Amino acid sequence: MSRFVSAIGAKASVRVRTENGAATWNTTSNPLVDLFGVIGSSRNKDVSSLFIDALAHDERLATKILLWARDARGGAGERETFRKLVNVLELQNPSVARRVADKIPELGRFDDLLHFKHPETRQYALNLFAAAIREGNGLAAKWAPRKGKD
Repeated sequence: MSRFVSAIGAKASVRVRTENGAATWNTTSNPLVDLFGVIGSSRNKDVSSLFIDALAHDERLATKILLWARDARGGAGERETFRKLVNVLELQNPSVARRVADKIPELGRFDDLLHFKHPETRQYALNLFAAAIREGNGLAAKWAPRKGKD
């Protein structure tokens, strides 16, 4: 690692091969770019460490990338990845997780709100869900849990 890279605290890039055998670097040295580069095709992959690094680098932009990943119409539409990373977010910063919860009905599905685990964040998300049902929101009713046939 060069003295310059050490001095700025950046991760050293290492030459690696892509799936197609082309030469590339293992990192861009920017956690946000690294996260964005993989989050849209991260199905069945754990990108939690990349997300944590991105949050530490710039919380606002990392959260925007997370919301883009879930956006079913204008983003990647990654439901499971989003749900896993929301749990990481609520451990890192519950107040940001609550703000993300406010955007979920607009970008994803109401049942995404059921995947919060931290007690305070979960209660906040359930209150959003219940309020939408009381207001007559048809999509909230559609994605509400139901008791199945016994």
